[in-house]
Amino acid sequence: MNSTTPDMMAAVRFQLEWQSDHARHTDIFYSDRINFWRDIFPKKLYDTLMYRFVGDCSEMAFAPGEVLPRYQPDKLFDIKASQFEKHLRPGTTIESRVGRFYPKGLLKDIANVFKENAEPFRCAEVSRSKIRVDFNHPLAGKELVLKSKICDVMPKHSDRGGSLTDWMDAITTDPGIQARWQGHPTEFFKDDPFKRTDENPDSRFYEAPRFVNHIDDTAIGHIRTLYGKLIPPRTRVLDLMSSWTSELHEFERMGLVTEYFCKMENSEIYQLILSGDIRVLKQTDIIRRC
Repeated sequence: MNSTTPDMMAAVRFQLEWQSDHARHTDIFYSDRINFWRDIFPKKLYDTLMYRFVGDCSEMAFAPGEVLPRYQPDKLFDIKASQFEKHLRPGTTIESRVGRFYPKGLLKDIANVFKENAEPFRCAEVSRSKIRVDFNHPLAGKELVLKSKICDVMPKHSDRGGSLTDWMDAITTDPGIQARWQGHPTEFFKDDPFKRTDENPDSRFYEAPRFVNHIDDTAIGHIRTLYGKLIPPRTRVLDLMSSWTSELHEFERMGLVTEYFCKMENSEIYQLILSGDIRVLKQTDIIRRC
């Protein structure tokens, strides 16, 4: 059995855990091609991943400032409201909302910020004349726990120059945006947040059955594992987001899942796939229940 060495490739599952003011968060990142010779890691993570076998697991904690910059007060500053580009495309308007994240490329006349910059910043406060923006990393000031599992080890046949990955940067790129800014509620419901670009009836979209998974098997496996941790045994589950397959597989086999579909045809196929109580939730039902 091969072990991880500088001359091997590996697939690794990373699980990042952190705490906000209101919840404990877990973000999972899967990499199928780690190059230990070329890629960048914190030293203690690299040492932990080296000379391991498939199935080996590790866990480590990173203090605030150890792998990400500490929270820096000077990265919280005011700009003019006119420096926020509302009309990025013709016919669209982007409003600045408290607590929301936007790409830095929307900002004008900011040093070292260019239109192509997709790195997120946060609107902390908004008024008619100015916006307070926070350029700190969403996880700045947080203690991080990183768990890793070696999923596969493969031989490396060649190296391509000019390409490497900073894995700690990749793992921490999206986590953190779920949390509120300094405990303040994020402004999600101002104006008409549920207005859709296409207001045509949903029945047009669901006219033809679509027997296609919208996420891959790895993502389905992660979701099922998470549901298994969060949902107690023998729980009756109302799944309003189910399709022809479900991430609640284990509960379906016990016959305890009630599935609702906005559109269902070929019911014989559904009956073969699902063992639960299958019903069609019509638009009138949604309105009445809301």
